[in-house]
Amino acid sequence: MSDNNTGLENAPGGAPAPQRPTNPAANIDGQKLLGLLKNPTASVKLQPATDWIYGVIGAAIGVIGFWFFVWALHEETTPDFGDDFAGALGALASLGRAFDSPFWSLYGAMGAGKYLILGVCAIVLAAVAFTLVGNWIGGRKRTWQEAATYYGGTQLQTGAGLIIAGILTFISAELGALVATLFLLLSLVVLVIQGLALHEVSRERVFPYIYQSVGGFGVAVYIVYLLFT
Repeated sequence: MSDNNTGLENAPGGAPAPQRPTNPAANIDGQKLLGLLKNPTASVKLQPATDWIYGVIGAAIGVIGFWFFVWALHEETTPDFGDDFAGALGALASLGRAFDSPFWSLYGAMGAGKYLILGVCAIVLAAVAFTLVGNWIGGRKRTWQEAATYYGGTQLQTGAGLIIAGILTFISAELGALVATLFLLLSLVVLVIQGLALHEVSRERVFPYIYQSVGGFGVAVYIVYLLFT
């Protein structure tokens, strides 16, 4: 009688050979990506051991979107460097100057390649800041694989929004900057909400978590900005 087929090849000596690792990109579910696009906080439903690829995709789209928007705004405003640029800054100022002049002064100090590096650093630093603070004062600690999956997955919508903002920039610099700012602010809010849920932060520690994680992230990004300039 023949043995049942176990799906494993036998190695010399009769021992089963180890299975070859599967390519995670081959099993990407479009519905999961669509779900993250509609609701960034849905990344909490991902399984880090098997769904980490969605965190990588979300972070990658976030970086690409950031780079594309900054490049588009640079290309659209640099030739004139006058009314359009001033109007773009005015649109941002109307939202409380959430992103002040140091951010926009990157135009003169950085090239397109450095925009990409800055975007990568920003997403990595966000995950690091929110995870370190959450593990410190929250009720539940998270691994770095979990952080990459859960926080990275939230950036898919942000990246898509920034790509849209970049396209709108070629129509109106002010409109593009306004849309980009809204998505960046929304991304920060989502990161805070995600962190509070992931680390099970108690009610009395909500505010300390917010100012420490957001403040630490802001300081870290500013230090990276200084290193670039």
